[in-house]
Amino acid sequence: MSLADCIKYAMDQVLPIPYYLGLRPYRVFLTKIQYSGTRPGLGTRTRIDTELLVGDGYPMCNQVSARDIFNSGGLLSDKDFKLTLIDPYTTLDGHSGGTAESIFMPQMDGYNTQIYFHIFGGGFPPGGQYFKKKYGVEDCNLVTDIYLEATAEIPGA
Repeated sequence: MSLADCIKYAMDQVLPIPYYLGLRPYRVFLTKIQYSGTRPGLGTRTRIDTELLVGDGYPMCNQVSARDIFNSGGLLSDKDFKLTLIDPYTTLDGHSGGTAESIFMPQMDGYNTQIYFHIFGGGFPPGGQYFKKKYGVEDCNLVTDIYLEATAEIPGA
């Protein structure tokens, strides 16, 4: 256990508070679609949805700021979203948590797999909006920010 693990545990306890107060409106699911064929669209489709949580609540998910856009060097636009997840940790007294990278960046099984982030709530339509990952940034081994761009592709109804 390290000081970083203690900080992650504290963050895991504090970050859900806005969710309990109704200030975090977005539910985020990771949608993995895999086809039995050699590429998307060929063969039988299998869909797995996994909800991403921080502590007992929804993760921090919001539209990117002007600062994020400026710092990205032109990679981001004002239509992109930022998802913040706490890195995995284990404390001396047995508390563990965080989100493993294998959850939000699952193993790609060849060219027949598609990964989407499905976001519900806020100003999105009732069916939510699908996003694809643009890139991710790990922040001092505490949190990972994942930048997402909206996609018109909806992977099966």
